[in-house]
Amino acid sequence: MRRLVTLACALLFTTVAIAAPGGGPLGGPGMGGGMDRNLVTEQLHAALENMKVDESAVLALASQAMDLEKQVKTAHLTLMIRVKNLLTADQQETARALKPQRPMGPRDENRE
Repeated sequence: MRRLVTLACALLFTTVAIAAPGGGPLGGPGMGGGMDRNLVTEQLHAALENMKVDESAVLALASQAMDLEKQVKTAHLTLMIRVKNLLTADQQETARALKPQRPMGPRDENRE
């Protein structure tokens, strides 16, 4: 059963990577590879290090970084949905049982 789930996940990851625009889950119009994504972060950091910060330039770079973050989160959620939809009810229950329990924090204690 575990092999089947692993195989399904591997196939899904491969399919998403190949089928997505730009050849990857984060590809899209105007986006480059990993180096371009790192470049935005580095440019933002460098712009904030200046003695005088160009507000409009920094906000534009921050907007680019947030757009990339949104695309990553959207790709992640899409992948989770597709994997879940491939699994049977029993496989979903097994996956839930394998998920590590997170310790309760102050926010969780208020819910009880």
